[in-house]
Amino acid sequence: MSFENPHPQRIQLKLFNIQGELIQELFNGFYSEALFNNSFDISNNPNGSYLIEVKIGEDEFVENIFLLA
Repeated sequence: MSFENPHPQRIQLKLFNIQGELIQELFNGFYSEALFNNSFDISNNPNGSYLIEVKIGEDEFVENIFLLA
């Protein structure tokens, strides 16, 4: 997953199942680089739809992903 990080700030990434239950916290920390670029191993989860909640400072958005192992 990669996105622009305009200035140093806290970033949180969380993986939820489609029912909204938290599966895994992927990243939670302070990030100072201009481009956040990180990969996560979620292959231990069953195939299906998941939601990734992204919080960058005060901004928050949710992405829908489909996992095929």
